[in-house]
Amino acid sequence: MRRRPAAPASGAQSAAPGSAGPPETPRRNGRSEEAAAGTSRQGPASEQRASEPASDVICPRCGLHFAPRAAHRETPENERRTVLVVEDMDYFRGIARDALEPRYRVEAAGTVEEAQAALLSGEIDLILLDVTLSNGEDGLKLLRSLPSKPCPILIFTAEDESVMYGKSWDELQRLGADDVVIKGMNVGESILRKVGSLLGDDTADNKPA
Repeated sequence: MRRRPAAPASGAQSAAPGSAGPPETPRRNGRSEEAAAGTSRQGPASEQRASEPASDVICPRCGLHFAPRAAHRETPENERRTVLVVEDMDYFRGIARDALEPRYRVEAAGTVEEAQAALLSGEIDLILLDVTLSNGEDGLKLLRSLPSKPCPILIFTAEDESVMYGKSWDELQRLGADDVVIKGMNVGESILRKVGSLLGDDTADNKPA
């Protein structure tokens, strides 16, 4: 009587007669060594991307690009020029002061009368003017009261940019305004950059990114 060949042991791999078959690629955690090697090759590039500086921030409201805040060199006290901030809200007055004080002396006024008194000193080099003040005052009243333009004038407003650069801008220019800064994201950086430009401060910190 012929005996049947013994069945292969459990776990043994069968192969076609005469062929050993290709060895199975070793696996690591369910992935082949090649995949693992490919991942490791991508590592330095990923680390490089992670170390790159953050890109500009885009304001969702106005679409403007803002560079991340950078440290600014302080100007010696005796070389600083004076900016008059005419703004009735403590919050925005504080933002303007924080942005400007490393470079400029800052005087603040919350009403047209206070601004007129500050201008009588004759030591104001630039006016940062909010066009909508408290108690129904209009910042343009200050411009209309000036016998002549005393210094550069930067309008500081929460009005929509499309409005400010339309008919309103024509009226503002006629009254002596030089530029507009819109209250919004990173407005402190915008204030410092535009004040520096109007006063001829061409240092690298004030140039647009």
